[in-house]
Amino acid sequence: NSNSAVTNSRFSTSSNADMAGTGLYLSGGAPSVSGSVFNGNYRGITLENSPAALTDNVITGSAKEAVYATGALGTFSGNSGFSNFQNALVIGNSTTITASGATTTLAANGLPYLIKRKATLAENSTLVFGAGVIVKGHDSRANNTGALEVKSGAKLSSSGSSSDALVFTSIKDSTVGGETESGLGSPAARDWIGITVLSGGTVDLSGFTLRYGGTPVFFLGGEGEGALKITGGAGSSGRLAQALFDKNYQSGLVLKDVTALAVSNAVFSNHTESSASPATGLFSSNSTATLSNIT
Repeated sequence: NSNSAVTNSRFSTSSNADMAGTGLYLSGGAPSVSGSVFNGNYRGITLENSPAALTDNVITGSAKEAVYATGALGTFSGNSGFSNFQNALVIGNSTTITASGATTTLAANGLPYLIKRKATLAENSTLVFGAGVIVKGHDSRANNTGALEVKSGAKLSSSGSSSDALVFTSIKDSTVGGETESGLGSPAARDWIGITVLSGGTVDLSGFTLRYGGTPVFFLGGEGEGALKITGGAGSSGRLAQALFDKNYQSGLVLKDVTALAVSNAVFSNHTESSASPATGLFSSNSTATLSNIT
C-alpha cells in the first residue's frame, strides 16, 4: 500500500500456485513499475486494488496470467510478453475498474487487455480507450465469461477515425493481439457477453470494431442480448461512429428505451446466429436514434 517505484529489475522463478507465486504482488497504493523483466513466475504481476503505472515491462513464461488486476485500474503502456498461459493484461474479475469521478485511460500495449468475468465502470467515471487498444473477452469456461458494464453516469469514450483503431473481440481471436491462450479453437459468436450500457450511462465511441459478443438471454418476447446493449436513457448525447459490428450473436447493437443516440458510418455484418428470432445487425425497441451511412 505504497507509492514506491520499481525500475529496471528482474523477478523470476516464483512458481508457487497462489499469490505467493507472483513475480510482483501489489496491493493498494499507486506504485510505478517500469523497464523490468518477469520470467518463469506463477503469475507475472498481481495488482489487487492497486492503480499502479506499468510501463515497458516484459513478462514471459508465466504459468497463469501475465498481469492480473482487480479493482480500479492505473495506467499500462508499452508492456509486452510471450509464452505466458494467458498473454494478456487481465482486468475485471467481477470488480469495478474505474474510480467514481475520475477518468481512466487505457493505452495500447504489446499485450491485449482481457476482460475476465464482469468489469464495471463506476458511476460518474470515464473510461477512455487510446488508439491501437485491443480488448478481448474471456469465454465461458469456469464461469469466467467477459462482460463490460457501464453504470449510470459513467461513460465509454474513444476518438479513432477508422474501425480498426480499437477492437473488442474474443479471447479466441488471434488475428489481433496475437494468441492470448493456446488450444482454444476458432472464435465464434457468443464467445463473450460484450458491452452493456445501463440507464444513465453514455457511449461516445468513434473508430471501433466489436465482434464475437452477445448472449442467449431473452427479453421482449424472445430477442437475445446484443454485443452492445444500450438501455433506458443511456444513449442521450451518445454517439457511435466509424464502427464495425461483426459476427455477434443475435444482434450487433440493441437499443431499448434509448432517447437519443447518433449512429454514423457503421457496418453491420455476419449476424447469422440467433436464439428464438432471426438475427439482425441492429435491434431497436421504443428508442430514438439518428442513423446515417449505415451498411
